[in-house]
Amino acid sequence: MRFHNYSKRIALVLSCLFAMAAQAQKLPSIQQNSVYAPANIKVDGKATEWDNKFQAYNNHVEFFYTLANNDDNLYLTVQATQKEIIRRIMTGGITLTINKSGKKNDKDGESITFPLFDSNNRFTPRYTAGSGPQVMGVRTFSSGGGGGGGAIGGGGGARMDIVTSGGPIAISPGAAKPLTSEQADSLMKVNNTNFSAKAKNIGTSGIKDMDSLISVYNMEGIKAVGAFDNKTVFTCELAIPLKYLGIDANSMSKFTYHIQINKTEQKGINIVRSDAGDPSSKIVSMNITSGAQMGQDATDFWGEYTLAKKP
Repeated sequence: MRFHNYSKRIALVLSCLFAMAAQAQKLPSIQQNSVYAPANIKVDGKATEWDNKFQAYNNHVEFFYTLANNDDNLYLTVQATQKEIIRRIMTGGITLTINKSGKKNDKDGESITFPLFDSNNRFTPRYTAGSGPQVMGVRTFSSGGGGGGGAIGGGGGARMDIVTSGGPIAISPGAAKPLTSEQADSLMKVNNTNFSAKAKNIGTSGIKDMDSLISVYNMEGIKAVGAFDNKTVFTCELAIPLKYLGIDANSMSKFTYHIQINKTEQKGINIVRSDAGDPSSKIVSMNITSGAQMGQDATDFWGEYTLAKKP
């Protein structure tokens, strides 16, 4: 009976993943329509005002998004379902750049970046209810031995977990079990509390008379909030007043926008493999120093948007 219950949970999680994949396939890669923001829009890291439905799914950055406006603000809502994409966002942040000239090489665009973390106070989301080290995606390692220093390996039998939106699914004896609904809710609260405590700043560029780093509690009306749901799906919402972009809502202005998961340089991470000449070789150990940062290339895309008029 217990195995049957786990099987039902696994089937439910997988069906949700397949539904998300199907939705992504039906959406355009670049948003096609102008959208006037609903009256109840709230920048809170939840897509409830959109009924969790989006205008596009971009294959370069691999997340859903909707760009919208009202008479005062431009809004960007992003939702990432894949653990690797969420990790990339936490590492580099998302940057939204507006180019009124319509030229991609315009250096005078206005941009905001979120989330940003201090190098010694980074955020890593949890996907399991335990307190051990987090590994995203498919993870294979020894269930015995191991130990300090970030070592992966050692004695004991092999173990593999597949991490899904509901937590790890055990496919070998002794591996982690799916999260219960209570554990998933608790994990969501932990992730959101830790994220909010660390994501305190918004980066800005090209906005006249504004510092390059402002607080999320700023008085300028620029807003940025991110939050996880109980399936560890991450939603990020940004809002920037049109006045800072030099755009008039009554002019039905058309502009070019650029959305990017930013590049970062790897530092403070030393990976030792059993065969250093083979990139696919087994990791023997991973040493991480204080303030370490995972390196990654940027991924991005461009689009055009015309401000929507109030219905």
